[in-house]
Amino acid sequence: MRDVGRWREAWQVLIFSGSYTLLAVLTLNALNHPSRALTYGLNFAGGGFLTEFFFKKYMPQQFQTKKIWKPLLISLLITIPFFLAAIYSMNE
Repeated sequence: MRDVGRWREAWQVLIFSGSYTLLAVLTLNALNHPSRALTYGLNFAGGGFLTEFFFKKYMPQQFQTKKIWKPLLISLLITIPFFLAAIYSMNE
């Protein structure tokens, strides 16, 4: 969104994504035995909301495709600490 000049909306997506992820993690950790279905459901709901609300509303219909490597690297940098925390918490 930054690349198409929508800085405010880019910040909204970033804040929503971080808040939703934190809320989902806290919700799943509050349960004694969360099911995979609930985990997948929360992930699909968050992704669906991002797609339906932010992407369709703010992104232009025609945009140039870009390489996946930069977003993939950012995603991995955000996701890896969660995986490590989950693995570490299971070993205790």
